[in-house]
Amino acid sequence: MTGETEDIRSYCNPWPPRFSEGAQREKLTGEVYVENKAGKMIAALIASLRPGSVVEVVHLGLLAPIKATTQQKRKALGERVKAILDKRAVIREVATGREAKCQGDLPVMLMEAAEFISRSGRMDAKRPRAGKPPIELTPEHREIALGLWRSRLYSSSHARRDAIAERIGRRLGHGWCYLHFGPPSGPVDQT
Repeated sequence: MTGETEDIRSYCNPWPPRFSEGAQREKLTGEVYVENKAGKMIAALIASLRPGSVVEVVHLGLLAPIKATTQQKRKALGERVKAILDKRAVIREVATGREAKCQGDLPVMLMEAAEFISRSGRMDAKRPRAGKPPIELTPEHREIALGLWRSRLYSSSHARRDAIAERIGRRLGHGWCYLHFGPPSGPVDQT
């Protein structure tokens, strides 16, 4: 450009948990429009656009509304992209560096945005859920639990597990005991 600065409007949608407002603001460079639950800021952003303006978003999928079904989000995304392009503005996706002028990278950006919307409520495979931590027993506690599990003094596995919890201070599930210690009657000979 010849000494001119770009007219950059940034759109921040703090809807998906993994894209917080603060994380998005760090990447955006223009005047930031932060979406609220009513979804009115996108209209203000589109109304403020002039020909040649640049709309920055971290991911194009963040232009979709907060509260809607997946199908409604995709439809609204298409309408919002069309409204921005009708104002002869440019959409810039900060994460990939792509720009959607009339047709430029728009098809690829829209395909990725549809994928983004469809998996927006799920965790990435890169960051799996932690799940329940494994039960770890000291060798002494393991010996006590095994002895009580195999003991014939108790009439049921529930009574055995109560005795284990009383002795080692931790309640073990029936499935866990059966998996690690075998049946209460002792190991099964399969010869």
